[in-house]
Amino acid sequence: MNASRLDILLQSLEPNPGDEFTRYLVALELVKLNQMAEAFMHFEILAQKHPEYLPTYYQYAVALQKEGRIDSAREIFQMGIKVAEKAGDGHTKSELLQALDEIDG
Repeated sequence: MNASRLDILLQSLEPNPGDEFTRYLVALELVKLNQMAEAFMHFEILAQKHPEYLPTYYQYAVALQKEGRIDSAREIFQMGIKVAEKAGDGHTKSELLQALDEIDG
């Protein structure tokens, strides 16, 4: 039997839990599989241990939105905007602002 994509990603993450890209991919795969509690755990690890990893904020907030957790999504978008601003990443900041506006719109 073939290992699932999630299994492969988790195996890749095991020896190097600090690999933010692999952890991000694990979180995305969990969202795809609708395993939201586990996905949120990985997104939270990313936000806490790798706050500079900008892709986290958009996907984390969108996943929260899908679960109806609008206030939490708004908070994550706002955190990402601050990180993008600090990093000088105007493009990501713009995307996060637009997504936040859509929540509030």
